[in-house]
Amino acid sequence: MAQVTQFKHHEYVGDVNYRSVIREIWNPFILNDREIDIHNRLSELHNNLPYCPYEEKNSNIVSDIYNHVIGRTKKFPIQEVDVQTESLISNVFNHRLEYERLISSMIRKAATLWALHEQYKDNKKFNDPICVLYDELKNKYHVMIGQQRFYYSKVLGADLEAFVYSLGTEAARKIDADVKDIDWNWSKYWDEFFFGPVQRSEKDFFKAHVFCHLNYNENRNDWMLEHQNMCLDFAGYFTEFSEEIYYFQDDRYLFLLPNAEATKKVRVDVKDEYSIIQHWLYKFCEVDCNDFLMEQSFKEREYLN
Repeated sequence: MAQVTQFKHHEYVGDVNYRSVIREIWNPFILNDREIDIHNRLSELHNNLPYCPYEEKNSNIVSDIYNHVIGRTKKFPIQEVDVQTESLISNVFNHRLEYERLISSMIRKAATLWALHEQYKDNKKFNDPICVLYDELKNKYHVMIGQQRFYYSKVLGADLEAFVYSLGTEAARKIDADVKDIDWNWSKYWDEFFFGPVQRSEKDFFKAHVFCHLNYNENRNDWMLEHQNMCLDFAGYFTEFSEEIYYFQDDRYLFLLPNAEATKKVRVDVKDEYSIIQHWLYKFCEVDCNDFLMEQSFKEREYLN
């Protein structure tokens, strides 16, 4: 796995941080008792502005949106708060999508869910936290990283560690009310994430979201290799079902999971994205439908076309 390149300040030249170099050269000239005493004495005599510590000044500079807040929780209350995500699994109900992208993505999402289930059975937890953006304007939590774990937890229940981030003090206070054990001291885990822009659209003008990414961690290599190999193994596992599966909402075709080795075709009627996740858990993970936290919302039958 390639190591993630961390972003650097623009004053770097290669691997040399000239910002720090220049500061170290200049500090002996300016940070000594004589100059500090002069500044403090003149400020007291000729400056009637209230004293403001640097940290306090930065906490309310220009606008609260300058202040990203990011916390970590060991148990995100996914069943108690209004959580959403944007996934191809949900988009398929609202848009007709091109075959190549749609089918390739759906196969990979089914494979990921199967791999996650197998590892969760063994470990009773997921390896990585999810990343959740709090939209204060709409009072909604939006899962940015960990969509399959989000769906899995909504359908079957599972504790989810999470990074939760937003803009400003007011957002942090609202998150505090929802997420009881959140730890805002990101300095303890700053090396586990980084922010970077992700292009959202080119229509009209370029639009991007400043995305919270999980950082590369070499200690995860063995776990990630096992996970990726399981996703690859799913191709053979799926083929063994000898079924080609077609998904419909009412009488509207949504997508299929093609299988060149199929000996029969199956139609699955679904009402939403959770129906699809339920069916994948039932079909590929052999989950009893009585274990679902929500009512079963898919129906499987032979497809006669």
